[in-house]
Amino acid sequence: MIRHITAPINTTIITAVAAIVLALPVYSLAAGGSSYYGEEDLVILSEAKATEVATRAVEELLKNSKEKLTRALASGKASEEAKISKAAATTKKKEETLGYQATKITSIASKNHHRATAVTISADGDIGEYDSFVLDSPARLVVDVWDIGSELSSRTVSIDIDSEYVEKVRVGTHPGKVRLVFDSPLATIPKHSFSNSRGALVVTFGNADYEYKAKEIKKPKKDKAPSSAAILNAISVCSKDAPNMTKKFTDETGYRLKRVSLKMRNPENKPDHYERRVLRDFERLKKKGLLKGTTIHKRVVDEDGGRYLRYIKPLVIHKPCLNCHGRASNIPVEVRKFISKNYPDDKATGYRLGDVRGAVSVRIPVK
Repeated sequence: MIRHITAPINTTIITAVAAIVLALPVYSLAAGGSSYYGEEDLVILSEAKATEVATRAVEELLKNSKEKLTRALASGKASEEAKISKAAATTKKKEETLGYQATKITSIASKNHHRATAVTISADGDIGEYDSFVLDSPARLVVDVWDIGSELSSRTVSIDIDSEYVEKVRVGTHPGKVRLVFDSPLATIPKHSFSNSRGALVVTFGNADYEYKAKEIKKPKKDKAPSSAAILNAISVCSKDAPNMTKKFTDETGYRLKRVSLKMRNPENKPDHYERRVLRDFERLKKKGLLKGTTIHKRVVDEDGGRYLRYIKPLVIHKPCLNCHGRASNIPVEVRKFISKNYPDDKATGYRLGDVRGAVSVRIPVK
């Protein structure tokens, strides 16, 4: 029989998903001490208590799923990064280069320090071979940078340096090279040194003990797509771990917790009539720009001869989801083959960022 709780409420700990704690009213265990509650053993909650249980169940399911997905994607990334790290560590030279050859000089800048002046010649990649020699009367340092052009405005450019060691640098473009001439106000060219790394050739004049570190010029970072192995790990979270978590909650409470979608991958995620209508409402809200992270559908309805709280939270597509739910052409071949083999009737691709993927739905009997 169904037990209505009217006495003051105590609580017991119910595990909804792995490591999830839910506070529910005390109820009698079914015969034999089983943790499964059939329809005749369900505890009928107040609407407020049912809402609390539903809210915490959904929040913990999403939190646990997110953590597992993050670990799954990171596992593949870590393997890939280990390979990259091993390759990068082969020589120090590789660590000090951008990995692609410069085609042109992009800028020249100087900075005065205590008893030193550093002139930085920046390029659009690694500067290769260069030669230098000194000329007298007047004092000049000549630097030829080979197999490179110049982005500076004209064939010959003069740039004022205005330091006690260098007055200016003249830049000339010649076939197969760019020549830089450093003019000094001194009788002879002062002590100088060169540093060539990460797209910048730095010429330092003056204090021989001063070491100028060029500002690192790095290629723009791009988000690396997860490997196929990482994506398959993530699919396992969605196809196995999440269903196990929802089943555990249902087995231990008797209340239904499930994921649903209008475009199913797993046939078990088919929505009922009520859930289908709510999912369409979510899609309409999304089109109007009204779907928020806090959007929840909550209503008590009369159905199946009883009163039930229907608590439904939308799931939207985030960037990691596109790895196996985005456009088919953007899903790795190995992943597409896995989906085709295991889900021949799959409809869950073609989504865009922010689309409604589905929802988490809870159904709890109430007073």
